[in-house]
Amino acid sequence: MPILARAGAAPGPASNPVPVDARFTDSRRLDFRTLTGDVLAWDGPAWIPMAGIEGLHMPPREVVRGSVPGLTGSLLTEIRDVERTVTFPVFVGSDDGHRAHLEQLARLEAFLDFTGIDYASAGGTFDLVATSASGTRSLRCVYLEGMEGGEGTDFGVWWASFGLRLLAVDPYWHGTPWSTQTLRVPGPIGWLSAADGSYTVAWPGGITNSLVIGANMPVEVTGTAPSWASIEVVGPATTFRARTSSGLDVTLVGGLAAGETVRVDTDPRNRDVTFNGTRDWSRVAPGDRWEPMLPGTSSVTLTMADATDASSARLFGESLFKRAW
Repeated sequence: MPILARAGAAPGPASNPVPVDARFTDSRRLDFRTLTGDVLAWDGPAWIPMAGIEGLHMPPREVVRGSVPGLTGSLLTEIRDVERTVTFPVFVGSDDGHRAHLEQLARLEAFLDFTGIDYASAGGTFDLVATSASGTRSLRCVYLEGMEGGEGTDFGVWWASFGLRLLAVDPYWHGTPWSTQTLRVPGPIGWLSAADGSYTVAWPGGITNSLVIGANMPVEVTGTAPSWASIEVVGPATTFRARTSSGLDVTLVGGLAAGETVRVDTDPRNRDVTFNGTRDWSRVAPGDRWEPMLPGTSSVTLTMADATDASSARLFGESLFKRAW
């Protein structure tokens, strides 16, 4: 069920119906999704989003200004998007009677609960999922208020209505992730071989001690907001460096053992560097630059020293959007 009804011309006589123009079909819908993947679909007739939904489009913006004596007006210091609230009026009703309706309310309460959830590291307790012709995007939320209700006004025997208010401390909608390919060092390539495959002379004979496995690779960072990249590296290698045209520059020192896996997360909300799952910032070179990837085409260079055909590297991130659709 589309979340908004579209006004249009009145239908023609039954003997001469007005054809439906698919270009104007509303593809938008909203769902709740727990952090474990359970979905509450607001698609009617028991779960209906109502008119008055607010906060799905551009996030609020803070404009920091400064003043100088003798200057008319002010100076722009910083512009940044800040947390957003979403107003979500809903109707909940059951054709199966009073007891079934009470079970509905219990299910909705469970979706909005925070008990047993590591909401600090997750950045919220559930996702508001927006689906449309633009794709699927999710906003990590926490319930603020609106389900207090009023017996006899907002409630009936088999129905209830609420003006839910949700908070998203991360104001961006998360879409399909972007990524470079998983880059590997090629093994020796046969350049002289018998027709029957009885012998092969390999070229080159080995890997140089400093090898770029991806130089100035173009990568399309999808979305409309800057995206914080993550890096995955598998050893062996004596050093590793990731550089991007957006300003990210991270170097790992001390070497990686064969099969050792590194994960670098650059997002300030959960910035971390782990080696086989164990945090170790001592193996990150000082003076690195932790800049986000800008939307659009960027170039990426991944450099490994003393890598083998068992080594690999990948740089990836989430597509971040300012609007639900």
